[in-house]
Amino acid sequence: MPSTFAGKNPCNKIFDAIKYSFDHAKISFIVSGSNPAFLNTVARKRLPRRGQLIAMGGFSLPEILSYSGISDLHSVADEFRSLLFDSAVPEVLNRNLSLTSEIAAIIQRYLQIGGLPLAHLASGSDSLEAVRAVVDRGFESIHSDNLNFSDLVLVELAKINSCEFTYSNIFQRTGERRRDKVNDVIKGLIEHGYLVVKRPVFPNESRRSYLCVYSYTDPGIISYLTGELDISASIGARIGSVVHTRLSHILGQMPLKSQLGYFKPFLVDPSGSTRFMLGEVDFVIQVGHRIVPIEVKTTSNLSQIDDSQLRAFIKQYRVPYGIVLYGGVPFADPQKKLVFWPWWLV
Repeated sequence: MPSTFAGKNPCNKIFDAIKYSFDHAKISFIVSGSNPAFLNTVARKRLPRRGQLIAMGGFSLPEILSYSGISDLHSVADEFRSLLFDSAVPEVLNRNLSLTSEIAAIIQRYLQIGGLPLAHLASGSDSLEAVRAVVDRGFESIHSDNLNFSDLVLVELAKINSCEFTYSNIFQRTGERRRDKVNDVIKGLIEHGYLVVKRPVFPNESRRSYLCVYSYTDPGIISYLTGELDISASIGARIGSVVHTRLSHILGQMPLKSQLGYFKPFLVDPSGSTRFMLGEVDFVIQVGHRIVPIEVKTTSNLSQIDDSQLRAFIKQYRVPYGIVLYGGVPFADPQKKLVFWPWWLV
């Protein structure tokens, strides 16, 4: 969508016409474009209370599995949303599901090249060529005057994808010491749909933290920026990134105010200062008084899962149950107040 033409800005007239048609003729429109930041700011401002922004990301794994002919998984994936609002541990889960070699191969490819439509429909090296075209084209329009610095920030964020963010590596690589310059690049990435962010949350507490975790919204972007197709060393972070993106998308479509963060256990010393401890609960969803803690595990073996941190959170904050996203199939453990769910069906 052009923002300027012959020295004038035609967008105001376009949006005024849309607003008039919506109000007086009851006509609804789908306004699309390749500049999400523009649609999220100027377009929303010109269409107050009339427009809803829907971010169109890459294909999700459930969508790819459905496209591949494994159609029975699509309905199972929809069940996950209901888990976020159940008041007790579900008694009925789909126990006929199995992780076949076909599904495992699709998951492996997805974690390498992601779900961007052109990348998914391509084959071989063409897949990452499509990813490169998306990243380079989109990012060039954000910081065309400072591509070298922006490119370094892009790559460093890919290296610490789904890990707690720190400025130190970026400062060391770029020689830059101004946080605001780094923040400007990150803000542009978030507005354009490249990154999602989560921060520590402490239910019923007045604690605050400056920590945060950024995740790229597509695994293919990580492969392109880091140059790594061997995902064995980063599979945990990549799965965490996929889950982060999917949870952000799900909550973004909800009509209720929600918050997505993560929890770090802490101690308060005699002076009243907060000291964070090792370990964390990967995700904490808050919708009103409803709190859902979620842990992500790479294994598909229930016996290898350490759920002590999650169970401690459930006890401390008296939540109905927690969710473990792992590589296996749906399973409920009412005694532990845990639901085990495949991360690839979120």
